[in-house]
Amino acid sequence: MLWGDSGLHSRFVLTSSLAAIALFPKGHINRGDLLESELRNLPHFIKHRMVVAWWLCFAGMAWLLLAVGLLKLTTD
Repeated sequence: MLWGDSGLHSRFVLTSSLAAIALFPKGHINRGDLLESELRNLPHFIKHRMVVAWWLCFAGMAWLLLAVGLLKLTTD
């Protein structure tokens, strides 16, 4: 119940947390959130997919902010 129910928001938070761990493992190992053995046992293709998904979300958010900024400039 820490992450809530099985709704979209809960799954998004869990997936984002796991992607952050895959992207920045050294910080999570130092804080004790992740063991090095767990990182070694993570299949490479899953880590790769999480990293790609995170970067795609980041790029999409940048495009969205750019589009909103351009719309704000053109509507004055």
